[in-house]
Amino acid sequence: MKYPQYMKKNLTLFLFFALILIYVQSSSAQDTSGLNVKAFGAVGDGVTDDTKSIQTAIDQATAAHSGVYLPQGGTYLVSQVKIKNGLKSFVCYGILKGTGKSPIGILVLDGAYLNGTPVDGCFVRVNLDLSNGDIFGIHAYGCTNCTFEGNYIFGFTNSNVEKFGILLEKNSNYNKLINNKMVGFERPIKPGVGIGIFGASEPYAGFFNNGNIVPPTEPCIGNIVEKNNISLGRYAVDMLACIGSIVKDNYCFKQHHRSIYLANASNKCVISNNTCIGFGSSGVVLDYGCFNDTIANNTFKQILGYNPPGAEAAINIYTGAHSNYIYKNSIETYTNYGIYMAVNVTDNVADGNTISGYYMAGIAIESDWTKKRPPLAKYSRPNYGDPLIGDKWASKDSENNTIINNTIGEPYPGRDAASIYVAQIGTGSKTQNNTIKNNVIVRNDKNAPYLYEDKKGGLKANKISKTKDGDGNSLHESLVRGANK
Repeated sequence: MKYPQYMKKNLTLFLFFALILIYVQSSSAQDTSGLNVKAFGAVGDGVTDDTKSIQTAIDQATAAHSGVYLPQGGTYLVSQVKIKNGLKSFVCYGILKGTGKSPIGILVLDGAYLNGTPVDGCFVRVNLDLSNGDIFGIHAYGCTNCTFEGNYIFGFTNSNVEKFGILLEKNSNYNKLINNKMVGFERPIKPGVGIGIFGASEPYAGFFNNGNIVPPTEPCIGNIVEKNNISLGRYAVDMLACIGSIVKDNYCFKQHHRSIYLANASNKCVISNNTCIGFGSSGVVLDYGCFNDTIANNTFKQILGYNPPGAEAAINIYTGAHSNYIYKNSIETYTNYGIYMAVNVTDNVADGNTISGYYMAGIAIESDWTKKRPPLAKYSRPNYGDPLIGDKWASKDSENNTIINNTIGEPYPGRDAASIYVAQIGTGSKTQNNTIKNNVIVRNDKNAPYLYEDKKGGLKANKISKTKDGDGNSLHESLVRGANK
């Protein structure tokens, strides 16, 4: 049967909302323990403002150390409701929809920032609609031991303001974010984060203060981000000033910038067994002084025809990141690099990774970024910009990094790319004392490691040994010197 155009459009909308309803109704069996918000006057028709009724139910349940539930089948319109310490659970079997009027979130967990007591031990599961332009879905201020499980957050709108599905702020510790699903806004939106966990720190962890990294001042500690399905938006997971947290078994799909981002001296975190597909810039980034973090057993792939070649890297380690371990990741991307380390990076190890499809180099180490790339540094990062603070990026050497036991396959078709690239850029810092050994280069052209120094002596005491092609033949590096030779 042929449908008129307007009927086709309405049919598409009907199917979209029918799928949402099916997901909402099948996400879990309805547990009716706790207080029913309808007993407090909530209507759930998607038109009536149910804020007051739901907040009254929360307040009474909190006093009784009980929970609250919103029955299946309704759309509950609210401006903002606040979970207070003492509430045991907040579960919405229908849809909780924001009016777009709250500056801090649709569902807010109390804390010191709001002159309240941080929430401890609450279970949260909601189907959350942000389509009226809400900035935050769930927003917590210093919560502890809470579980955010089975939330479905959708309706992100295009905006120049950063929007979050779930955001936990400073001193949010030992929480679990498990089995949540979030659907962001597709390109060209700039902001948009699925899950954010933001501790407090010095700006950029003090990196621009002569490269001296300052530990987080009010970190978020021991949080678990596991088995979430996050599609679209700018970041899937964004973590600042976090300690001892785990990000594992998540599926990140088509983020138009980065899938998983750690910065501001986040440390002792484990990023493992995640699948990052179709990201626009990077799969995982350790930025601004991250240290003692592990990136292991993740899968990185891009989508032919969707992702243009030449983005950042599958794994980025830079700007003061040190003592991190990158282990057994599978990388098949069209990014400039499979693994990239640059600018004050020290004591990082890339071990046992499998890399192919890269646009410029399989693995690269650089000392600095300059706004204009030197002509002979043909595998150096091309998109340099001015530092965010001050007049220079690097103030220390990139040194004591190890590239070991990696298998590097073919680059992007038709590209003259380096398998391994070690470079000293600019004249103020060195790339030195790095070790490259026991790697296997599996390429038709048997491309050897390529070294570049912008200033004679800029590459110092780098040890390259036992690097072989797929047939077991040893490969010897080539050294190219720039204008300052």
